Amino acid sequence: MLLGLHAHVALSQAAAIRDRLAELTEYYRRWARDAMPSDEDDVATFCYFLTTEAGRALRLEGVVWIAAALATNESFRRGATGNNVAEAIDTILTHHAVELVAQPAARNAIIDVVARLVRAQVATAMGLQQRIAALR
Repeated sequence: MLLGLHAHVALSQAAAIRDRLAELTEYYRRWARDAMPSDEDDVATFCYFLTTEAGRALRLEGVVWIAAALATNESFRRGATGNNVAEAIDTILTHHAVELVAQPAARNAIIDVVARLVRAQVATAMGLQQRIAALR
């Protein structure tokens, strides 16, 4: 994959590259819109990417893309996908709580994604719901 989603270690360690990833946001956005909704593996891979240092600059907008992708599918075919999504949400709540309060689109996307995780009975979803309720 040309966007480096599978090269997160290399991208996270190369500060010069990592600092420029935000410049590629439009490419990630287009990929998320066109490819991610039809491929559960892409959703899982992107979620994992967001948990890495390389994905930091894309986290708040990325959660909006994840919510849109998940809205097109009724269930997860693989249990690991729900866990990957939950890990991305956990990372965003841990590192970007202040920004979530200030950015309604990202906050609403987090709420939608976690509601989806609850419906899919992902084990950590209820804890994520409680953490969202504490954001104020």
